[in-house]
Amino acid sequence: MNDSQIKVDRIREDIMSLPPSRRGHLLQWLIEMDKREWDHELEEDFSDNGPGMPLLEQVKKDFRAGRCAQWK
Repeated sequence: MNDSQIKVDRIREDIMSLPPSRRGHLLQWLIEMDKREWDHELEEDFSDNGPGMPLLEQVKKDFRAGRCAQWK
């Protein structure tokens, strides 16, 4: 077993030793952290010269050309 797996196992044990209400707070914090990271990734992907910009430009081009419909 490597050091990283030992750390993960220790974290799991520590989490399970928390009272349920504290685990709930931890879960909420993890969810919020994940949302912030996801938002950051989207901002990076669709910033100037980001890897998502060619896709966005193609979607805009297709929409203007009538190849897709507006969502209602």
